[in-house]
Amino acid sequence: MATKKKTSGKSSHGRKTQAELHAMVKVIVAEKKKQGLLSGDNSRKIRPYSPKVRFDYGDRIEHPQFGSGVVSQLINTQKIEVAFPDRTRVLIHALPKAA
Repeated sequence: MATKKKTSGKSSHGRKTQAELHAMVKVIVAEKKKQGLLSGDNSRKIRPYSPKVRFDYGDRIEHPQFGSGVVSQLINTQKIEVAFPDRTRVLIHALPKAA
């Protein structure tokens, strides 16, 4: 009878497993909720998400698939981090309009 190899739960090459990454995201979202980032700036209107629209830190957005979220970080000129109730996601924004 073959013996089962014990695993540490980590994938090869020391990378984190999906479960570990999901747990980390839950911690980040919980921390952002504590900091009030998920409520956003209530003086700003909720804007529909579009990759062609430019967003700023604290903007409240409504994404067709992910729901309501708040811009929690500007990563670069075309990427933002948005805190949604279930997790944080990286979205594109401010894409140039087609000619």
